[in-house]
Parts: sequence; structure tokens; C-alpha cells
Amino acid sequence: MRKFLVISYDSDEQQSFADYILSRTGDTALAYVNAVRPYAAAVMALELEHLQRQVNGLTSISQPRLLAGMKDLNTHRRLSNL
Repeated sequence: MRKFLVISYDSDEQQSFADYILSRTGDTALAYVNAVRPYAAAVMALELEHLQRQVNGLTSISQPRLLAGMKDLNTHRRLSNL
């Protein structure tokens, strides 16, 4: 069994939920939350190991580098709207 953080969003209530799920697969974790929260418009499962890598990556990025990445995202967003 693996540990998942499943994030879901209820667009009617504009509320997000974070559920901790123990499951064999991400698909099974998603299915469980979809069954429990049928009103959720979007659901995403993140495995604990993946989350830990993401947190470690974020912790190692300096603030100037993070700001530069945000600027690149904003530039990309503006260019894609042309």
C-alpha cells in the first residue's frame, strides 16, 4: 500500500479538499475520493514520495531563482495569449 495526498475541488462551493488516502495505486485513490466526493469537479492524487521530492526541490531553490522562474511563467502566459 502507498500513501497519497488527494486534492479535490468543488467548483460550486469554490472549496478545495485535501484527503490522505492509503491505496495500491493513484487511480484507486482517485476512484475512492471520486466516490466519496461526487461533487468534486477536479481531483488529483500525489504520491508521498513524489511530494517529498517536490518539497526538497522547492527548498533548494533560491528566492531569486524562484522569482526568475515566475517571471518566465508570466512571459510565457502573455505570449500564449497573442
